[in-house]
Amino acid sequence: MKKAILFAAALFVAVASFAQNEYNYQKRSLFEQLPIRGNDIVFLGNSITDGCEWAELDVQMTKDGVVMVTHDTSLRRCTGCNANIYDLPYAQVQQLDAGRWFHRQFTGSYIPTLEEVLALCKGKAELNIEIKPNAATPELEAETVRIIREKGFEKDCVITSQSYETLCKVKELDPDITTGYILALGVGTYYDLPAADFFSVESTFITAGMVQQIHLRGKTISAWTINRQQDAEKLLQLGVDDLITDKPEIIAPLLARDKALDNRLLWLRDQIQELFAAPDAEETMEVEETIEDAIEDPEEVLDEA
Repeated sequence: MKKAILFAAALFVAVASFAQNEYNYQKRSLFEQLPIRGNDIVFLGNSITDGCEWAELDVQMTKDGVVMVTHDTSLRRCTGCNANIYDLPYAQVQQLDAGRWFHRQFTGSYIPTLEEVLALCKGKAELNIEIKPNAATPELEAETVRIIREKGFEKDCVITSQSYETLCKVKELDPDITTGYILALGVGTYYDLPAADFFSVESTFITAGMVQQIHLRGKTISAWTINRQQDAEKLLQLGVDDLITDKPEIIAPLLARDKALDNRLLWLRDQIQELFAAPDAEETMEVEETIEDAIEDPEEVLDEA
């Protein structure tokens, strides 16, 4: 029963434009040492190396069809530009300063493309890519899948969305890509939806019955967003498979402990199976013959025993 931590804060990635020969990133960065140059992408926040198995990010599309890694549809909060990303061409979005709002150290950083992020993460991280569809960008799903294929990332990512229609489009484009349906409300009969390989549910709506129903269908359930130890422990007891968190340094030790318990239970299961293992073919024949003899002449069998 593998428990994966997903890094929930929309994975903000930026390209630093300031000059610096080398920057030893903080302890919990995705890479132990990441030099900062004009073409480098910097991951902000906690990292895969701090216990996460996956990182989560969001993708949206510019007016001219470039897939960008950004959580907000509006560019105002992170760049000060009072416009939606789908209203501007890539060349204009690329010129926006998306780093200064976070820290002056990142002044001049820009919003990266999905292609840039996948190129950087190949062989280093697995990704949960949330597609945020919009009527203005109907090609977002197809372009996202194309980029994933082009970068050879099909086995290193999952695609999630709050739009089931988006998941259906993804499955039509590539049935082998794992898809997850994001649910803010865990209600309704959604368990059997064929285009959803797993479900990502807001944690307060998760119940033992829900987990059971999802598992009975051979699917898994993720919980978001879990930043407190007591919440994580409760959800693990319910049997939740994955935890999405902004604080892997808190959640990772719990998952390690849970995984160790799983391993012990698996060992115990193997020992029990071995103890009650079926006899070999010769022993099986002897048992069958004894049963047949007992049916024909039970007294004789008892006397021989």
